[in-house]
Amino acid sequence: MSDDGQTRGESPASPEGRLDDFIESVSDAFYAVDPEWRIVVFNRAAEEFFGFKRDAVLGRSIWEIWPAGRDTEFGRACERAMSEGLGAHMEAPSAFRPGRTVELRITPLRAGGASVALTDVTERARIQAQLREAEEDYRHAAELNPQVAWTAQPDGQLDRVAARWREWTGTTGLGSSYADALHPDDVQRTFDVWGRSVATGEPYDILHRVRRTTGEHRWIRSRAYPRRDEHGAIIRWYGSTEDVHEQKLAEEHLRLMVLELNHRVKNNLATVQAIAVQTLRGTEAPEAAREAFLQRITALAAAHDILTREQWDGVGVADIAEGVLRALDGAADRVRLVGPDIRLAPKTALALSMAFHELGTNALKYGALSAPAGQVRLDWRVEDAAGPTLALQWAESGGPAVAAPKRRGFGSRLLERGLASELRGEVEVLYEPAGVRCTIRTPLEAPAA
Repeated sequence: MSDDGQTRGESPASPEGRLDDFIESVSDAFYAVDPEWRIVVFNRAAEEFFGFKRDAVLGRSIWEIWPAGRDTEFGRACERAMSEGLGAHMEAPSAFRPGRTVELRITPLRAGGASVALTDVTERARIQAQLREAEEDYRHAAELNPQVAWTAQPDGQLDRVAARWREWTGTTGLGSSYADALHPDDVQRTFDVWGRSVATGEPYDILHRVRRTTGEHRWIRSRAYPRRDEHGAIIRWYGSTEDVHEQKLAEEHLRLMVLELNHRVKNNLATVQAIAVQTLRGTEAPEAAREAFLQRITALAAAHDILTREQWDGVGVADIAEGVLRALDGAADRVRLVGPDIRLAPKTALALSMAFHELGTNALKYGALSAPAGQVRLDWRVEDAAGPTLALQWAESGGPAVAAPKRRGFGSRLLERGLASELRGEVEVLYEPAGVRCTIRTPLEAPAA
């Protein structure tokens, strides 16, 4: 072949000449070897890519020019082309041009040997790598996200649902399997809301329930937004579904708590009003009445503090007794508490707090706690009568001799009548010479769950 690319002695108009012209015109680097691996064709594009002049390589073995190449995937593919007549097509980093990626097409020749067409596809490979990375980013964002990502066609048919949906429900989420996973009471509502969004293009937003693989139904929130073309037509929906079960339960619990709080505030205001009326209309001096009123309100506040600390889910008998008696100077350390760990419903705890206050106040003024050696034992247990019943006893000893009062004050009336009515139980106060003994029995209501 001459320097102009034509085989020596051949006319440019001959088939061989036209083939040479074609080989020279292609942009791919092209070369061919004979059965002994000698280079017999090497076009201008090959010169540019490899950096070798044609005259320097023609007739030389390709493995002489590139000795390390024989033991590569490319070299083995060339061996198969020569020995078995098998072509190959591959993409690989270029050994001659670091940092470049090439596409190689190896073709066995009918007369023996093989040809190699090489295309520099570095830019294409870079774009493809970016696309793969973007797809991987999307896949990881969709699959690793705690939410379930999904897409839908303009007509509302789901065409892609993240694998997390299968983890949740055991279904793909495609076709009818999506509805199969929903709570039966939510299926039609879900279809209606989704259908309205598809028809109007309005964002989709719904709370509904899904059946998990455990059989449990949990609240989920599904939302989707449309993607539009330049004319405003919807071309795709992009959605996500998240588990909001705990949030839903918390909101419901908060709603019930607000209702309960409103109820309790009304009851507490009524209690404060009753305490004020009963205290201030007595025969006590105004200053004494004022002091008694403040002490009773303080006892009620102490009980509220304890219940608030426990988030109004109930409180132990010992906790409510200690909290109220601690507010009475000198009472808490001289009252022995004996009983099992029993949690009281808030209503019962508030009623008992007033009872403990009245008993403690009377003991400090007139009973066992007014004497240095006096003491009180407060014990309780659960009895099983018609139902679980709290039996509680306040027993004073070591104080001055006790006699029944000639006049029933507010404290006595609160214990014997008000407390019994509030607790729907029985209250008995005995003024024994050895000390006051108060027995309380009330149905034991379970605290809020």
